Amino acid sequence: MTLSRPVAHLAAVGRRLARARRQRGIVGTLREAGRMVASTRSRRRTARWERRFDSEWGIDTAGIVRLTSLDIESANRDHGVRYQATDPNHFHALVDGLDVDPRDFVFVDVGSGKGRVVVLAARESFARVIGVEFSPDLDAVARRNVARLPPELRRNGRIRLLTMDATEFELPSAPLVLYFFNPFDDAVLQVVLDRIRESASVDPRPIYLLFTGPLSELPAARAELRALGAASHAGVAYEVRL
Repeated sequence: MTLSRPVAHLAAVGRRLARARRQRGIVGTLREAGRMVASTRSRRRTARWERRFDSEWGIDTAGIVRLTSLDIESANRDHGVRYQATDPNHFHALVDGLDVDPRDFVFVDVGSGKGRVVVLAARESFARVIGVEFSPDLDAVARRNVARLPPELRRNGRIRLLTMDATEFELPSAPLVLYFFNPFDDAVLQVVLDRIRESASVDPRPIYLLFTGPLSELPAARAELRALGAASHAGVAYEVRL
């Protein structure tokens, strides 16, 4: 028998509290319950804020979407991470911390999902904005969202959405800002960083990498990147150096 979602959630809560009591006693159980209540309140505040954000722009970027619910043909499907949109405050903190003129750069959201960061970047003055997403379902939502933007933000094909695996994406021959909100694990990240390094060696130009979200440990390529000192709560920015 399959439990309904609320019943399954309550059952999971009960198991978590029972485990806390076995391992940490009554005091530990009370602390665990307090953390669970705080986490629930935080998620609800985030959900309310996301609904207001989407309503303001007439778009759909909120929520969490697990890849198991999507039809993805990529061989890297199992290396992907669930869809969860970037906090705009974190996005702006990272972009502002670069201290570059966006008009001189092409912005690429690697793992663009429903397109929230594409929308945010379009509101900046980047020369072009590109979203790369391997889920056709998420990309379809992103395309609807972009279509709802004011025409001046979409002028002359300034925004481009690509449905493809990030490991196959050919970097534009232009100064770049590449954005990563925890789209995949280190196995794919290493391949992507290798391609970035190769592109930079063949065509030297400014390339900045912005990371935010629940960061995984960067692979050995981290030694080839230099921290720029962006706001720590927002994420971290790197400049490619050869």
